[in-house]
Amino acid sequence: MDQNPNMQEGFSLADLFYIIKNGLRPIIISVVFFGILAGIYAYSIAQEEYRSNVDVYITPITESQTSSSDYTVARYLIMTVAEYFESNSVIDKVILDLNLDESKESFKSKLTVTASTDSYRINVAYQDMNPVNTKLIVNYLVEVGINNQMTDNPERFLPDTIELVGILATDNGTYASPNKPLLVIIGLMVGGIIGLGIAFGKELLNNSFKTKEQLEAAFDIQVLGIIPEFEIKEDF
Repeated sequence: MDQNPNMQEGFSLADLFYIIKNGLRPIIISVVFFGILAGIYAYSIAQEEYRSNVDVYITPITESQTSSSDYTVARYLIMTVAEYFESNSVIDKVILDLNLDESKESFKSKLTVTASTDSYRINVAYQDMNPVNTKLIVNYLVEVGINNQMTDNPERFLPDTIELVGILATDNGTYASPNKPLLVIIGLMVGGIIGLGIAFGKELLNNSFKTKEQLEAAFDIQVLGIIPEFEIKEDF
């Protein structure tokens, strides 16, 4: 026959449980196998990375007569300042001064800058495999960005009434990735999906009849009786 008789009328919930029950062994083996692989990768192979964060506030200069318009200007400029911390002029100076052995593109991939207009706060984060370097690099990057916006600096684009205030990191970077428990869970899920696929594939390749209803539907006949399967235990 060209088509599996079990598939002619679709799968019922009972069929699903039957397939899972019959394929329980490959499912368990697959789950354990991929779970172990994920655990080995997460806890032995994957490189641990650390992150350091610095908050920078864009605020009116307190010595001047602060008005509501100054806060409005600060709000409008916060996204521009955030982009400035990711600019080539800032990053090039950090790489040059710290003698970092990496490209500008690689540096940018480790740098994250987010801005919050509600609190006039910009968060600058740097992620790397060395927790000491993350603190050193992010602190220096923020210092460069702030110094370039000082009153006497030719790169300054902020108005005279606005300044940047940074709260530098004092501790080394904290653990950021990978999420080891999550990787193991994903491995177990992948193993379960593959195991189910094997069980379903095995069932699709099985052309045998398991119930009298399948026989009757396939050959348009009436089954008068069936011979049950049982085991005889002999006493010696």
